[in-house]
Amino acid sequence: MNTNLIKGNLTPENKKIAAKRNIKVKICLKCHAHNSIHATRCRKCGYKGLRLKKPRSEKIKGG
Repeated sequence: MNTNLIKGNLTPENKKIAAKRNIKVKICLKCHAHNSIHATRCRKCGYKGLRLKKPRSEKIKGG
């Protein structure tokens, strides 16, 4: 059993790895499919309009 995971929660180090991996994709502007970072056309619909995925900012807790 992996001791780094506690009840399914990610450790801070694993969160950083996952965040970097999830940003390295392009999104189709027409069908919103996820594509490779090297793609020039959408893998689903063939549309050439692709954008980089926007990085998510951490939510600030408090009020």
